[in-house]
Amino acid sequence: MPEYEKHLYAIVFPNQALIASQLAPSEFGKHYAVGSSKHFDGKVVFVEIDKDLNDDFFPLNEIWKHIVPHEDGTPKRTKFAGNYRVLENIPMNKFKDMYLVTVEGKTLRLNRSEYTKDNEKGLIRIYQMLNPIQMLVSSRLDQRDFGEYFTLENKTKGCPTLCYTQVSLDVAEFERMYENNETNFLVLPNIPNNKLKDCIEEMKMNATKKSKTISLASIFQDLHYRKLRHGFWIASGNELIFYPLPSLKNLENEYYDWYRSTF
Repeated sequence: MPEYEKHLYAIVFPNQALIASQLAPSEFGKHYAVGSSKHFDGKVVFVEIDKDLNDDFFPLNEIWKHIVPHEDGTPKRTKFAGNYRVLENIPMNKFKDMYLVTVEGKTLRLNRSEYTKDNEKGLIRIYQMLNPIQMLVSSRLDQRDFGEYFTLENKTKGCPTLCYTQVSLDVAEFERMYENNETNFLVLPNIPNNKLKDCIEEMKMNATKKSKTISLASIFQDLHYRKLRHGFWIASGNELIFYPLPSLKNLENEYYDWYRSTF
């Protein structure tokens, strides 16, 4: 019977789940995105989790007993360890690298890193929350403050641990185009331009407002990976993990197969 390394993965999008598997990240991404009718047909984001995760919330001691090859020698692909309150019950030091999967099942690895960038304060930015909340919001908070606000301060719309990304949108240029009637297309998928404009205007008129909900539903599935800015963050209070996206040049030169499959 062949031997396979055991892995633990936290699904960030399209759902939340903790899954044990004998598939390597690239094969797991392909299987989850296109390989099983039980799972999902489309974009997938997941993070590998340290296998030493304690059995405090998830029944991992029991789950690992089932992670053995099938009788024909093929690896055990998935065994769900949980699909509720997943991120908040994983200590921040157990999150490893993140993987972005295209609708064709191509997987790109994003290395876990520290977020040390000091971005300009007060700019209106667009954030897509991914897990466990999936709201699209405008905010005058920078990336670090945004994570702290929704995991520490905002008790009515927040959560203990949050994964989010920033949508690449030049707000000033959008406003200029809108005023000149040049926006004959949707700037953001499924979001009317007038609604986007109203949300931005409300933020500008109220200097104390930290965020404004644009949509309760996620637009991430219809948002091209190229429309993301900087990368992804996982925040829990004052702890912050950053997964930077490669530059466009690096995507074209070093990860062309993945990059081509995003079109």
